[in-house]
Parts: sequence; C-alpha cells; structure tokens
Amino acid sequence: MDGGSAITSYVLYWNQSGSMVPVHGDPTDSLDTSFTITSLVTSGGTYEFYWKAKNIHGLSDPSPIETILASGVPDQPDPPTTEVLSTGVVKISWTNPANTGGTGVPITGA
Repeated sequence: MDGGSAITSYVLYWNQSGSMVPVHGDPTDSLDTSFTITSLVTSGGTYEFYWKAKNIHGLSDPSPIETILASGVPDQPDPPTTEVLSTGVVKISWTNPANTGGTGVPITGA
C-alpha cells in the first residue's frame, strides 16, 4: 500500500569525487523521468547514477546504482586481411576491435 501520497518529484544523483550528489541541483527535482547530461562528463569515463522519489513526507531510499561507460575512442583494429579474387580484384576484410568505444551510450562532454 502506498499511503495515498503522490510523488511530487524525482531527484537524480551521480558520483562526483566519491560522493553521490544531485545532478545540477534543482533541475532534476522534477516529475520528469529522464534527464540528459550534456556537460561534466568525459568520453571514456565511467559514471554512477541513482535516483530518489519525493513526496510531502520526504525522499525515498535510492534506486539501485546504474553504472555507465561514456562512449570513447575504440581500440586500434587488427590489420586487414587480403585475398586476390582474380586479376585486378582484391578482397580486403577486417574485424571490429574488442573495445568498440564503450557501451554505446552517447554521452557527450562540454
């Protein structure tokens, strides 16, 4: 049973220098269920987030922590392989590097 008190806002927190702090303060204290961070992150950096729900009685316990890797530069690929198919025709093949640059989460830093 939820007690009948509506959620008035959500607050997003992130790990900044070892402490979980609100992201940009009041802008995340809203009913929005998403937030786009466009600064303060570095390509290839790892970031931790959690959020809390708020009502007239206070803040909830935090959600589980979500850890993401901001997209970064991929590793150097292996050399390509070549195969002569016929006179004047060569097939060049390669594979993706093991590290493709992160989780694909397109977080950009300013």
